[in-house]
Amino acid sequence: MIGRSMVLLLNLLFAGCMMARYEDLSSRPEYVDLINTTYRSREVMLIHGVTLDANYKKAVDIYSVTPKPGMSGPEILSQDELPVGTTIRVVRALACTNCIFGDGDELEVELPELTKYASHRATIRVTFGGKDILLKEREKASLNSALFEKIQR
Repeated sequence: MIGRSMVLLLNLLFAGCMMARYEDLSSRPEYVDLINTTYRSREVMLIHGVTLDANYKKAVDIYSVTPKPGMSGPEILSQDELPVGTTIRVVRALACTNCIFGDGDELEVELPELTKYASHRATIRVTFGGKDILLKEREKASLNSALFEKIQR
């Protein structure tokens, strides 16, 4: 019994080290109005250059946008501030299909005015640091109006 529990625990720990896999939810009715919509930030956000390499190679694979205080760890290669008024456009809504605690859902975004970050995919987690970035009201998804102002569809 203890051996079986230990194997289960080890499987869960190793699963946390796997590469996340995503399902594109963009065509679902609750997300349709969100996709290709442009927003302006209402507070300073951070953008992190992240490596997805298991050995933490010094090459950015993806950018992650977060509210302050942001995140840290060996996979974070850079961090810049995005000032209030930074424009983002939502490209896709993605659900993590192998995240153990269900906290890996994210939005793929573009930063149309900041070509510096166009070389890699950029994402925003649906929730981060106790803040809901994505809200659903009456079966429609939108960005949290305390963090982002909708400026066009």
